Amino acid sequence: MYDVDGSGSVSYKEFAASVCGKSVTSSTAPNAQDLLERLRKKLKSRGAHGMIGLARNFKIMDDNHSLNLDKYEFSKAMTDFMLGFSQGEINALFSLFDSNKNGLIEYDEFLREIRGPMNQVRTELVSKAFEKMDKDGNGHLDIRDIEGVYNGKFHPDVIAGKKTERQVLQEFLSTFEQHHNNRNSNAADSIVTREEF
Repeated sequence: MYDVDGSGSVSYKEFAASVCGKSVTSSTAPNAQDLLERLRKKLKSRGAHGMIGLARNFKIMDDNHSLNLDKYEFSKAMTDFMLGFSQGEINALFSLFDSNKNGLIEYDEFLREIRGPMNQVRTELVSKAFEKMDKDGNGHLDIRDIEGVYNGKFHPDVIAGKKTERQVLQEFLSTFEQHHNNRNSNAADSIVTREEF
């Protein structure tokens, strides 16, 4: 009953408020976006500025090498890194990172949230790349669009005879929609929209 923030532990503030007869309301609950901004700044200050730094930090957190973080690993890492977050704040961050709500944070989920949205210049470049790849101008990419842009003949699996060039092209195409579909719980349809791209 004293664990007002649902963190699994009673903080001094919660305990003191209970003993003194003052309630700790949920209005003191941390704002996940504010916490994310604090985490971004702290990681950047420790050299996790680019993709390599973020990947290194994620691997350090992943104690069991499962390529994802459970709540315990995430909480332990946040505490071990001495980033200054309370358990309630750590729980709020975990919920934010676990976008598909499977109880695990995958690297892509982690990276997506830490990196944040693309800036305007990058968004425009991605839009131009999409338009260049969309050969027939129908507003989505499919295998026919990719065949003219991506050459799978020299892929190691094609050379080794494990896969056909078409299979490699299909895998390449699916990488664009995979992340979007995981986040939104959609089924893959082998068609990449501008939003997925």
